[in-house]
Amino acid sequence: MKYTAKQIIQLYKSYNKCWEYYLNIHRKITKFEKKIKNTNTREYLIHGVLRRFNIIWRCIENIYKKLPPEEEKVQDISISTDITINLHAFLINIYGIIDNLGLFVAYENNIFSVSVLDVKQRRETNFFNPKFQEKLSEKLQLYFTRKEIINWYNEYAKNYRNALAHRIAPYVPTAELSDRDIEERNIIEKEIEKFKFNGSNYDELHDNLNKFWSIGSTGNCFTHSFSEKSGIVPIHLQILNDFITIKEMILIVLRN
Repeated sequence: MKYTAKQIIQLYKSYNKCWEYYLNIHRKITKFEKKIKNTNTREYLIHGVLRRFNIIWRCIENIYKKLPPEEEKVQDISISTDITINLHAFLINIYGIIDNLGLFVAYENNIFSVSVLDVKQRRETNFFNPKFQEKLSEKLQLYFTRKEIINWYNEYAKNYRNALAHRIAPYVPTAELSDRDIEERNIIEKEIEKFKFNGSNYDELHDNLNKFWSIGSTGNCFTHSFSEKSGIVPIHLQILNDFITIKEMILIVLRN
């Protein structure tokens, strides 16, 4: 999945715009904090939402630094692992920030009932739970019942979070391989296998290993399970889109 020059420019423009969004959300949350009297509300907004928001932005910065959109070289396994670690932190906090926003709304509006166990209510406090939606303002109900936001949550945010926590963890490949790339790797792999039985020519082995790991194009995408047909997701575009979605979610919750 190779980006065109035009796409690379657009990605960096969007990245810079997201930095402005990040600062704007910071200002709005810290300003809103002054109005809060409920201790639980403040905790979920500041130590939940805002702290997670800081983490997801830092993950975006790390991924763009480790894997610039214009990068063409096949990734070293250690770099690929670092990017995957940041992706994991990003995905789990995208999901967590939605839960924290729900709890923020529940405590701020006294939605919790004293007759029901707090633990049970926290489990049911989800913007995509129809029972919880009934307790929200009209504008919040309209936002969280929109088809596009429901699809994003179910097919992506919840899906990838659950895969990370319980099934096949999302990962960034070291390289993307075409059919021809695979054939070339198979040929070199056979040469490497021969060395194990006969060889003493370590220079030749070193050359073959370098050739093997240099074949392919940059793996600037992620997936989780092939058996589940999770699909190939372009990492740079997706994390910016997720960030913008979360930014909009925070704003609509604070306004309503």
